[in-house]
Amino acid sequence: MEVRRKLEYIASFFAAFLLVLSLAVTAHSQESSCIKCHTSTKKLIELTRALAAKRPPQKSTETAGEG
Repeated sequence: MEVRRKLEYIASFFAAFLLVLSLAVTAHSQESSCIKCHTSTKKLIELTRALAAKRPPQKSTETAGEG
């Protein structure tokens, strides 16, 4: 009885280990869309310029008074 319980414990531990290992391999193999753009300097500059062009021009915070 005790040997069977140990074998069940080892089998469940092994199954959990394989599950965690398979999830880690799957997560590692998928490439993030952020990495595609942010590792290319040219693309990063293009994206930054495009975002800056979409923003409305900033108005002056000072409308009256000195300065």
